[in-house]
Amino acid sequence: AGGQTGGGEGVPGPGTPYLAELKVNTRLAAQEHSQDVRHLEVALGSSGLRYSPGDSLAMWPQPPAGVVEAFLQRCGLDGETLVEVALKEQMANQLEGEKAIVVSVG
Repeated sequence: AGGQTGGGEGVPGPGTPYLAELKVNTRLAAQEHSQDVRHLEVALGSSGLRYSPGDSLAMWPQPPAGVVEAFLQRCGLDGETLVEVALKEQMANQLEGEKAIVVSVG
């Protein structure tokens, strides 16, 4: 990230991630395009991190408060039980090459 390796005591890096807020998330590719290319902007605050074109960024999204609990309640789940989702062969064939599965509950 901009020439900084990080990872020291309190210095953002691979061993000590910096939690930043996502400020902008805009899809650049057309909706019908198979790739989901996005422009993202994050608030780096006083982290000292700098990003340049070509740098990589790892993201661990957090849903808004209450969303996970509402989902668990709606599905009758307790949040501790392991749930396995198996795709039917027809659906698996349709999704071949896709990177995400959207599940509608309700």
